[in-house]
Formats: sequence, structure tokens, C-alpha cells
Amino acid sequence: MAAKHTLHVALTEPLARYVAEQVVSGEYATASEVVRTGLRLLIERNLARANGHHGRAPERKQEDPRCRKGKSSAPVDVAPGGRR
Repeated sequence: MAAKHTLHVALTEPLARYVAEQVVSGEYATASEVVRTGLRLLIERNLARANGHHGRAPERKQEDPRCRKGKSSAPVDVAPGGRR
């Protein structure tokens, strides 16, 4: 799925290293996929909290439409990504 928006973000060195490790491991094809997955999880957690499921997400029955596929800091370009 082609991303509709491109966003440039700055990450701390540990976060940039973690993103790179996820791509190198083959778990994700691009840094964008890693970031999108993290954002989907954050949305799920916030929705769970808003619905009173303190600390853990409820069983997923239907995917949230907003989650569709898809000290020094290191920049990461979040752009259209590969597979997952």
C-alpha cells in the first residue's frame, strides 16, 4: 500500500538502532513499516485505555481504520514501504 503522506522524524540513537535492527532481522522490510507498526500499537493501547481496559488491549474484532497497511538523534524518513 502506498503511503499517502511522507513525514521526516528524528529519533534518538537507541531508537534509530532498534529500527535498523528490525529491518536487518528481516522482520520488517523498511523503517517505515517499523514505525507504522509502533503507531498502530500505540493507537490500540490508547483505545484500550479509553475503553477502560487499563493496560492491555482487548481482543481485536475489527481493525481500526486508522491502522490500515501500512541526546543526538538520527533522522528517519517515513515513506512508502515494502511488505509485511
